[in-house]
Amino acid sequence: MAKKRIFSFVLVLSIILSSIGIISDSVEAVEASQYKRFHSIDRGNIKAQGEGYLLGYIDRKVSEKNRMITTRIKQDENNKPAYCLNYSLDSPKFNGNEFKRTNEKLNAKEYTALMYGYGGPHDKTDKSLTLDERYYISQVAMYAITNETPEITKDNLSKHIGNLVDSNKSQLILNNINKLIKEINENTLPLPEEGIMPVEIKGQVSPMKVKGHYLESEKIQIINSNPEILLTIDKKDLGSAYFVDISGNKVDDHYVLAGNEFKLRMDIEDIAKSGRVGFTVSGRAVSLNPYKYIQRYVNDSGVNGKKIQKIAWLGETNNTFSDSIFIEYNGIKRDIELTKTDHNGKLLDGAEFELLDEGGNKIQGPIETNNGKLVFKDIPLGKYNIVETKAPEGYVSSNEKTLVEVNEASKEPIKINIKNRPIIGGIEITKLDTISGEKLSNAKFQIKNENNEVIGEGVTDENGIVRFDELPYGKYTYREIEAPKGYIIDREEHHFEIKEDGKILKAEVKNKRAEKTIDLHRNTNKSTKETVPVSSNLEKNTAKEMERGYLPKTGTLDNSIFYLLGLIFIGVGVYFRKKRI
Repeated sequence: MAKKRIFSFVLVLSIILSSIGIISDSVEAVEASQYKRFHSIDRGNIKAQGEGYLLGYIDRKVSEKNRMITTRIKQDENNKPAYCLNYSLDSPKFNGNEFKRTNEKLNAKEYTALMYGYGGPHDKTDKSLTLDERYYISQVAMYAITNETPEITKDNLSKHIGNLVDSNKSQLILNNINKLIKEINENTLPLPEEGIMPVEIKGQVSPMKVKGHYLESEKIQIINSNPEILLTIDKKDLGSAYFVDISGNKVDDHYVLAGNEFKLRMDIEDIAKSGRVGFTVSGRAVSLNPYKYIQRYVNDSGVNGKKIQKIAWLGETNNTFSDSIFIEYNGIKRDIELTKTDHNGKLLDGAEFELLDEGGNKIQGPIETNNGKLVFKDIPLGKYNIVETKAPEGYVSSNEKTLVEVNEASKEPIKINIKNRPIIGGIEITKLDTISGEKLSNAKFQIKNENNEVIGEGVTDENGIVRFDELPYGKYTYREIEAPKGYIIDREEHHFEIKEDGKILKAEVKNKRAEKTIDLHRNTNKSTKETVPVSSNLEKNTAKEMERGYLPKTGTLDNSIFYLLGLIFIGVGVYFRKKRI
């Protein structure tokens, strides 16, 4: 009992611990949305005193001295640019560090620096520069306008004095930094209000209409009531449809997101079956995440082993607003009408067919012909194969695939004719002597069909064989109508069937010899004579005796001779006996 109780306790404890583990995972999954991973990139034009390379193009004045401003490129796990706020602290490691979102929001200028900087939705950096140069300009501008880095300001920025960077390049970068700082200060964007940002799709959802070689919807328009919202289109349900302007010209996502009227269009050759197409427009305000990030773990360190800077990053927000539109369409379909005939045009019933796609997958069937016809209904555009799975009775099944293409130009219905040839066979009859097995020539046979119609006659050759070919599937009879000379005709009617294509049936017919006759003349009156039949049973009996091992008796004398000789011998004996006496 004690062991059972211990076992039960352990079992219950295991279940409880498992449950706790599941709950812990669930909590972790909820908290995971508050965390981000940022990393530095080992790339730049200046070799770092620590690890890797840095970006460095301009200086800052420190106590009447010039010191180069260097920075590392920072990105999130999706390679989206991120920027540091504390110049004096360390950058994330190359393999990344975990960060957590704080409750501290970016100020308006920090927010604007992200919006106008490289990677922002309103990027105002010079597109003729390299990506690294544009990132450097954006990062230094962030340092200059944020309160987190008082050691760098617009007023202490200067061209690099030294030989690490070309003087002209340094001046160009400095000019771009000052230009971006001026843009941020003069056109500071307000921090966005957190909440739902409305976006709406206007348009009729009536089915698309056929217009020549394509289907087209009514007019559609995307309304964005807040220009600060970044709109994206989810086109996973758009299929083969695409956007066109009112004049029918193909347009891209930017055109439709700008609020222009447009339509959806589908080319008929791309329509396999009925369905619906649509898309979803989502409003995503990157400004809805204007929060600063700090390292998740207190003891964590950056690339140089020091405390890591705060991160400013415009991440995607979960607080989105979206609208969708779905428009139905009727696929272009055709019926395929199949007619089954023989080579003479006779309609054939009982054949079965299947319709397969190009991959060999069954679409419809098997369907049996009725009055020689069948129909595969509502077949979408595409290429198909028709295969016969069962032939009509008496006909050879076709092993060939019949290719059918259904396209927008196909007439309704698509008509296909498939012919079958009948099963053809034959019969070979051998004529034999009943006793000897000798093959007999000149026996004439007649073939009749089920309707008792004579369809052929033939005479056995020197090998005793007559052959009837090209007999269609069906039931027949054969009968001997003329026997070989000296033989009795076999008038029995023999039945046979042609069931297999190309098969020649074999049959044997045996004949008996005709009976022999002897004329016995009992008087001289020639008009009076009697014919005594001599039965052919003698031949039969002789044959049977030979089979049993008996030979027939030949040359036998009459018994009266033996009687006469006996009497003579007896008389002679008596005579000589009396003489002795």
